Amino acid sequence: MEKTEFRVLIKHCFLMGKNTVQAKQWIEKCYPDSCPSKAAICRWFAEFKRGRTDTNDAERSGRPVEAVTPENIEINPVERHFLKILWKQGSNELVQIYKLKAVTYSATPACFLSTRVLKQLAIDEEDNFPIAANIVRQDVYLDDILSGCSNLKELEILKSELVQLFESAGIFLHKWCFSHSNRDLPDLQFDQLSEEDTVKTLGVLWNSSSDTVCLNVHITENLVIKETTSLKLHAF
Repeated sequence: MEKTEFRVLIKHCFLMGKNTVQAKQWIEKCYPDSCPSKAAICRWFAEFKRGRTDTNDAERSGRPVEAVTPENIEINPVERHFLKILWKQGSNELVQIYKLKAVTYSATPACFLSTRVLKQLAIDEEDNFPIAANIVRQDVYLDDILSGCSNLKELEILKSELVQLFESAGIFLHKWCFSHSNRDLPDLQFDQLSEEDTVKTLGVLWNSSSDTVCLNVHITENLVIKETTSLKLHAF
């Protein structure tokens, strides 16, 4: 089948109320050798959620040049003219105008845009993933999810919902870390085990093996003697 024909099937799944995981399973069952990738299905689901109705390739007009990768948060096409940069390759070259098609983390509005996108994602997917949507609203800081569960069963459910919620928008989570040995629940397949180095986030260090929060304080005395002190607090 052609790409456009697969896009019609993806749109059909979207209109039927399926999520991206269900859509891939349904298409893969019928076309096991040529099913679109998970990233492609997530990307088109995101397009349809933004109101897109056609399944054809977008027209290309030269400048301004646009580029995006699956790891980035894409900006709504109608709002891209608010984020532009000027670029010239050499001193004698003409200045080119580039639209930012994805959130660029060195730009001033990047923090707001990424946070607002995650908030909207939680709103859109709350009916499908209620537990994960609540965590995204309350326990996310920029690109970090800092949360916890009362037991491993709850953790398994939360991880599954988080993965599916973010994949519905074409975002893939990585660098998981939790305060149990991976042997306790091997099916979770965390790519960062609790025995590894301490995780740093929000200006503090978390040792997942001992479940303690550490602060590195650099003390300079008389601009000559330097000492480094580590203060440990039990996490709760």
